[in-house]
Amino acid sequence: MVLDDRLELLSPRGAELMRIQHCLALQPFAPQVLAFLGDLSQILCADPRARSLPDLYSFGFWCRRSSIENMRRDYPEITSRLGRGVVLG
Repeated sequence: MVLDDRLELLSPRGAELMRIQHCLALQPFAPQVLAFLGDLSQILCADPRARSLPDLYSFGFWCRRSSIENMRRDYPEITSRLGRGVVLG
């Protein structure tokens, strides 16, 4: 979906923006988020191609379950917040 000549929205499986905006936001450190990031970390850190991309490997290391658990411990007040972000590339 092209929003203007400088920005293009990419969404999985053709999901429409109107449907996405009605999705409920998850609480910070929700079990689904921890599981997803833990799995993603394992995949990235186990892939030999990621070692040749330091930023990707660093991200995989950062999103390990233990790293996220440390953030939960270090920032307990964040669990009372919700947010939605936009990723631009």
